[in-house]
Amino acid sequence: MSARDDLLVLDDDRLVALSNRGLVKRARRLCEAGRPETLRIEADGTVVSEDDAVETRLPPGTALSDAQCSCASTGVCRHALLLVMAYRARAAPSGPDAAGTGAASAPAAAPVADIDDDALKAHLHARLYRQAEKVRRAGFRAEVLDGPGGILTVELPTSTVRFVLGGDLAFAQCDCDVSGACVHHALAVWAVRASGRAARPHTVYLQPARRLDVDGAFAPARDGLVSLLFGGASGCDPAMVARLRSARGALVDAGFTWPASCADDLVDQLEAYQTRSARFSGARLLHLVSELEARRRTANTEDAPLPQSEVLGTEVKTETRLKRLRAVSLGCRLWRDDDKVRAEVVLLEPDQGNVLVLAKSFPGPAQGEATGPALGGRLMARGVKLRALAEGHLLTEAVKRRPNRALVLGQAMLSKVSVMPQSGDWASWSDKVLHRDFAPVLSHWRRRPTRFLRPRVLAENVVALCPAEVSEPVYAPGAQQARAQVVGHDGVAVEAVIEHRALTPGAVDVFLAAVKANAVRYLSGVLTLSPRGAELRPMLLVTDRVIALDLHQPVARPDDLEVVPSFETSADPVQEALRQARAGLEELAQAGVGRRSARRQKALERSAQTLAEVGLSTIAARVGAVSAVVGAAPSEAGLDVFCAASLAVALGLEQRAARR
Repeated sequence: MSARDDLLVLDDDRLVALSNRGLVKRARRLCEAGRPETLRIEADGTVVSEDDAVETRLPPGTALSDAQCSCASTGVCRHALLLVMAYRARAAPSGPDAAGTGAASAPAAAPVADIDDDALKAHLHARLYRQAEKVRRAGFRAEVLDGPGGILTVELPTSTVRFVLGGDLAFAQCDCDVSGACVHHALAVWAVRASGRAARPHTVYLQPARRLDVDGAFAPARDGLVSLLFGGASGCDPAMVARLRSARGALVDAGFTWPASCADDLVDQLEAYQTRSARFSGARLLHLVSELEARRRTANTEDAPLPQSEVLGTEVKTETRLKRLRAVSLGCRLWRDDDKVRAEVVLLEPDQGNVLVLAKSFPGPAQGEATGPALGGRLMARGVKLRALAEGHLLTEAVKRRPNRALVLGQAMLSKVSVMPQSGDWASWSDKVLHRDFAPVLSHWRRRPTRFLRPRVLAENVVALCPAEVSEPVYAPGAQQARAQVVGHDGVAVEAVIEHRALTPGAVDVFLAAVKANAVRYLSGVLTLSPRGAELRPMLLVTDRVIALDLHQPVARPDDLEVVPSFETSADPVQEALRQARAGLEELAQAGVGRRSARRQKALERSAQTLAEVGLSTIAARVGAVSAVVGAAPSEAGLDVFCAASLAVALGLEQRAARR
């Protein structure tokens, strides 16, 4: 049988990447049973199989998804997979030296870095190539890594491209909804070229051809921030909200996705304050004001450590329609928002490592239904119950992904959405998505850019862990809080912390029972760095079943549980000084910098003195400078002074937590 090297390289891992594991297993069973009935190769290299009255043809240079099959399936079918498996098996060398091989020796795939622009133009055609060049000129960020099965994978801001057969673009696979060649293929090739011989995973920044006009796009936002900061949230009126909405529009028009999202959240905070909603938070208001200014300043700095495209999100599309999505739940989180309850189900694509969020607010539940166990039966979408999704896995072809990794199910195609129970078998997941050693992920957390400049994605701190052991839990009745040490296979530990909430009455009890029984195989949660060290807020446990903690009824608490009066925290004068300064700045942003207040001025001066006493003289000077603009007329200079202080304090707190 004549060689078709492209098919010999398609081992089962690559076939899984091109289809799904279930189809590959089914085709493998058929192949081991001696199917297909006939297999031949024609003069032009087309491989043809006939099995159970179904003919499948795969010409040279044709992607597997474009195989010609007489069955009724769309996309990659089991017959196409069977054809490849059978060809590999029957092309195996014969004789005593080949015993046990079962397949021909696969030739090495051509390197992706060898794909030149002429090949890209032929693959994409003129229109798509021009679109790709436009994105390249604007600059973008990409992560180049080795995915499951050693498949070269490139994570772009809005999609993931896998080069299943190396430099063969016919087998390049993108998870966007475009069939065949797409713009992302070219972007991924350019990212691989730019990464050179660097060890993977490797982050690549392709810089824009020219610097962006940041000040022009931010001018309306700066005007809005001056009015907001000097008038305060307490002095906010509809005109101020309208001004910030207009500023958001200018940022959207400039393609600045992350600043526009920040302005959106700022408007939401002001509306929450006006309606006395529980959504309002003085800390959140201060963070958003500081973040907008941090992104503007960094994007305007020539030698900034992050490129403009990363800080502003210029390479991020408004929405990306996904061709298909297979994702496993990592649990859910519930929040009360006035008379509503918001549910967020966190989903993971194990092959790509993308963490996504599907959210819904349930309006006005009755008093007895306003808890997680009762809400578990409510519908996230037609036919999709919250508990089933939070403890299962999702398969859909009707979904869009927003820049912040939020998912939107297509209402017109809900028949293509299915939810099935997950087995809880995470053992096959790569170390990229399931952390067995905890030191690497903690090191990465500490080296990340500040949250003021990172992409504004949901659930960015959610992780899946495979612990070597979980220590005996400890419970503090006064705080209604439980803690346990989760130890990785490298001996590094993070502390699991969970506390009682009326909205989730069974979470603490279920957690204590599972840990006490030594039944936790895997768990997921929100990982943060705190003054106590690394902390995990658990969302989902895998024992002999899958448990979304927020959705379960209380169970009997273990009798021999260790109980302590409270969890002691060591005093940190530096941390306390920074927190005191932050509290003063929060109050000022809420009340208004332009309002005279001797009390607030003296509080800032005391904070500055305390910061100087603990050795933070630079931060102390910036906080002290704010007291001089209290009661002053609105000005951009006053905004700059305030933001310099708030950013210095926030970064000081981040750095303090990262040292633990």
